[in-house]
Amino acid sequence: MPYNNHVVKDTVSPSGTSIDLFDYWVQTCHQADGTDASNQRNMGINSGKQLKFTYSGFGNMGQSVNAWTGSARPNFNIVQNTLVNGYPQLKAGRQYDSNKTTDGTQSLDYLFDPASTDSATQYRKTYTNLKGLLQLKNGYYTYDSAKNFAALVTKAGDFATIGFGEFSFSKPGAYVYKVTEVAGSDATLSYATNVRYLRFRVEGDQMKGVYSVIATTPGYDAPTATDENDGAAFVNVCRSAEQLPLTGGLTTRNFLIGGGIVGLLAVIAGFAVHEWWLR
Repeated sequence: MPYNNHVVKDTVSPSGTSIDLFDYWVQTCHQADGTDASNQRNMGINSGKQLKFTYSGFGNMGQSVNAWTGSARPNFNIVQNTLVNGYPQLKAGRQYDSNKTTDGTQSLDYLFDPASTDSATQYRKTYTNLKGLLQLKNGYYTYDSAKNFAALVTKAGDFATIGFGEFSFSKPGAYVYKVTEVAGSDATLSYATNVRYLRFRVEGDQMKGVYSVIATTPGYDAPTATDENDGAAFVNVCRSAEQLPLTGGLTTRNFLIGGGIVGLLAVIAGFAVHEWWLR
């Protein structure tokens, strides 16, 4: 369904409240989460930790803190009843991998503290102070993940290329082609507005009756344009999480963790080409 069909417009961002989003990974930042690696227990955010992120789960069903319960039923009593230094800490005596049990000393601050210096945070990315995730109902701030979601899109570097085919010239002169991107309808993107110029010079030899075509240096509409920075790419930037409204509906994306849309998406949405011919 179109994105705009799922926009929730009555969201609020109460003052004095901070909502942070954390993206964790085991293999690589953009690796799909649909399979476990052979060394899943000791990779990425799992390194040296008793709480493990997996696709299939570890340990005996219903006994391990890392087991999938087989339904929507949550796995209870994983952490201690009170926070330790402001963050949850694993409860002692719970199975977490094969015959190993938790020792009650591991804090989960590396998952939830933006300022954590734990070594595992190198496998985590933090987005702080997200807006527009709550609704006000009957005097309470609410977020219903059964009805709404916010999607985290971090994939970057998707490029498309376009060719113009053959150029045909019938007269000598300077030819300038102005190329701009045609903005699409995706509300999550800010489309590129830079201008690209393709320049050709056609010279005639009256004695020989032939023409020569010279492609001059492509140009960008900036005074600092160089051969290395000539505006060849049109980069569309995902709007920041603070600017995006909450979306509603369902998705099959793996990380529905209540965040915003961030990162870069470099795509070609289309072009408008205008030609000037100067004699």
